[in-house]
Amino acid sequence: MGVALTQLKDWEEKLLKDLKKEKEEDKRIMKSDKSQANAEGEDHHTKKVNPHVEIGQISKEKVNEWKDKRLLPRLVEQLNGLMDYWKAMSRFYGTQKNNLSQVKESPPIGDDNHIALLCDDKHREATKKLQEKLHNWRPRFASYIYLQTAYIEVLYCWLSMLVEDNDVKGWSEPLDNLVNNAETVTKEMKELQKDVEALRAQQGKEHAQKMKVNNLESRVNYRENRILKEEIDGDEKQKLEEEIGKLKKRIEENKKTHQTKRKETQQALIKFKTRFFKVFEKLEAFSKAAAGNYAKLIDHQPKTRPRTRVDVQR
Repeated sequence: MGVALTQLKDWEEKLLKDLKKEKEEDKRIMKSDKSQANAEGEDHHTKKVNPHVEIGQISKEKVNEWKDKRLLPRLVEQLNGLMDYWKAMSRFYGTQKNNLSQVKESPPIGDDNHIALLCDDKHREATKKLQEKLHNWRPRFASYIYLQTAYIEVLYCWLSMLVEDNDVKGWSEPLDNLVNNAETVTKEMKELQKDVEALRAQQGKEHAQKMKVNNLESRVNYRENRILKEEIDGDEKQKLEEEIGKLKKRIEENKKTHQTKRKETQQALIKFKTRFFKVFEKLEAFSKAAAGNYAKLIDHQPKTRPRTRVDVQR
């Protein structure tokens, strides 16, 4: 379509030059005829042929040919391409939504063998990377939609100058729908970012609490090994056993706190998953609507030959 527009622009510029020469020649002939009018009052310029008129007509016909045979078909081709693109994206987002709905829930609370699945370094790093990706996802999506709407607006403004208003008035509603539907998606993405931030923070809290438990257990193991492997007197042994008893009591208390943190992490994870599902649901709906909007634009394509820039300026 870019090539067709460039060639059309060249022909229109040529047409403008030809018409400018035509007007200058007409002025020259009129001036000459006024001084050479015959006795019968006949204007001699009516018997003369301005060669630029024929040239201008040829240029105008060429412009109209480019519009009818090159430009408008390319316009429809572009809109069809955008419509097919959003149909494909709708299917893609629908698949992602279905895949997400099949993701297994996190391990049940109370299974200590699976504690690392919620808060270990590997999963915390994965959450961090996801947060970074989502930070870029929303503005890039918004930017992409802005560029598409700007492109359609330019086409609308251009066509509104070249064709009858009735032929393009149907473009405004699909364009507004595209923008409004995009806003619902970006709002959901923003909420998803908040949920991921909350999940990452909660994973950090759970991890910190788990480290407290591990540290206390290490201190117990150290004292128990001293009792088993070292020759110590009775008083020191009694002291170590008392310390072990106090530490074990603290371990139980901190384990309860850790269990609470685990539940909070699971709740944050479930909330994140639900929000992620909603984002894909919104994207799927948006893509379907976008495809429908482009279909409406195709239905409202110009049915009459566009006027040239020269026609507009006359």
